[in-house]
Amino acid sequence: MNLAEHNTTVPGLMRLSILRAAEAVDSDHPAHDYFRENYRRVRGGTVEAFERGGRAAHLTRDNPDPKRAAAHPMAIQDGLQIAWLTESADVDLAGTLDQNIQESLMVPPFSPQDHLARS
Repeated sequence: MNLAEHNTTVPGLMRLSILRAAEAVDSDHPAHDYFRENYRRVRGGTVEAFERGGRAAHLTRDNPDPKRAAAHPMAIQDGLQIAWLTESADVDLAGTLDQNIQESLMVPPFSPQDHLARS
């Protein structure tokens, strides 16, 4: 079970985490450093995963920068969690997050015009 799936089994903890993260945006908040470091750690691991995935798939320089691509799943998960807590019946938290990650890793389809344009 991935984290997004797990979070749907503990909505109270998900809600608490979202509320605390939002409050901790204030640099004076006691949990500010914790959340900042947590986001850095998660983002760093996600960057590494995108870099490994990119090398394995021989992605070209036309594909997203791993550092930028790594921000998407985190932001989408935060937003989806809020949406899921608001109206869970209409939000596929894990499926939507997984789809976003898969789309971030996909190599765009090759067309001869693309090759000619680069020549």
